[in-house]
Amino acid sequence: MVREWSRHWSLDLMSTAIEQVQAAVKAQLSSFALATAATREAQDAYTTKREEGFGTRGNILIALAAVAVTGNYSAKDIDDGVDAGVKAYTDGTNFKATTLGTFKSEMKRAMHPNVRKHVPAIFKLARDVFLAEKDLEEVSQPCRREFTREYHLAVRKDGLMGEALTGKTHTIASMQEVARKIIDAKPRDPKLARDAIKRAVKVLQAVYVEFPAPDIEAMIEFAKDLSPDELQKFARVQEPAPKPQLRRRNAPVTPATAAAATEEMLGK
Repeated sequence: MVREWSRHWSLDLMSTAIEQVQAAVKAQLSSFALATAATREAQDAYTTKREEGFGTRGNILIALAAVAVTGNYSAKDIDDGVDAGVKAYTDGTNFKATTLGTFKSEMKRAMHPNVRKHVPAIFKLARDVFLAEKDLEEVSQPCRREFTREYHLAVRKDGLMGEALTGKTHTIASMQEVARKIIDAKPRDPKLARDAIKRAVKVLQAVYVEFPAPDIEAMIEFAKDLSPDELQKFARVQEPAPKPQLRRRNAPVTPATAAAATEEMLGK
């Protein structure tokens, strides 16, 4: 009898935790998703809200991480609760649950037991990294080159939250090193290299008009006819790309357009 009562009590607690996560997710999505606002005033308010703090999605993730810290929810409760919350929200709108597929994964990541207490610091570090790289040459901007936006640096599977999932924390310098490794592991496109060389040749030709040095002329002659096939011969050997850090059971395959749809709905 005691054992049976204990089992039901545990199930009730689990159900309550999932329902709490579901309610928090639905409330956040309902509060911030104003893409279907009917009036110009509402649209202006949406734009203003998006520009505050760490952006609409960033503010949602910070709020949900705080909820998860307070509730001390398990990873399974978060997975189930976020799924239920997104479904409960989209059931009352014109959006499909798959539209929020990417953002749903980000919510789960931000609320994960290994990540949630670090989320405010993660967004702050992402901003600090982008500020540190702002006025540098492109070669010295690994995080800006790889992640494009502060938000992506914070939330991606190979970004700060993905690193936190495995127990890793970062400084500006160490996250830049992570970004360099990601960039170095990517296959190089010799056609893109050829386009860059064409631009460089035009610059050299302009310089040569004013400073007709023989060495500059030699550089132009060497570079102007390089083909992608010739460049490919010089491609350096690369290490295999790192495996994704996030390992969730039964992770859904997100359509390629899901991220774009999320950005349109919730702001950039």
